[in-house]
Amino acid sequence: MFFFGLPLLILIWANIRIEIASDAYVTSDIEKLPNVKVWVIPGTKKVLAIGYINRYFQYIIDAAVRHYEARKVKHFLVSGNNGRKDYNEAKDMR
Repeated sequence: MFFFGLPLLILIWANIRIEIASDAYVTSDIEKLPNVKVWVIPGTKKVLAIGYINRYFQYIIDAAVRHYEARKVKHFLVSGNNGRKDYNEAKDMR
C-alpha cells in the first residue's frame, strides 16, 4: 500500500500546485493576461500526413496573432524541427 499510496499523494500534490501557480494565466480574456516580452511557440507540423491542416498549428498561430495584436507580447521564440531539407516547422510559422 505504501508504494502505491505515496506516489499517488505526490502526484495529487503536484497537480494542485500546478493549478494554483497557473490559475492567473488560464483565461479566455486576453485583457486579464500579463504583458510578456517573449512568448515561446512550440513547433508542430502545419499539414498532417493525411493532407489536412493541423488544428493545433492553426490554433497556436491564431492565438499568437491575437496576443500580438492585443499588445500582450513583443517577441516570439519559435521552436521546431528542421532535420530534413524538405521539412521546417519554424519556417511554416512565419
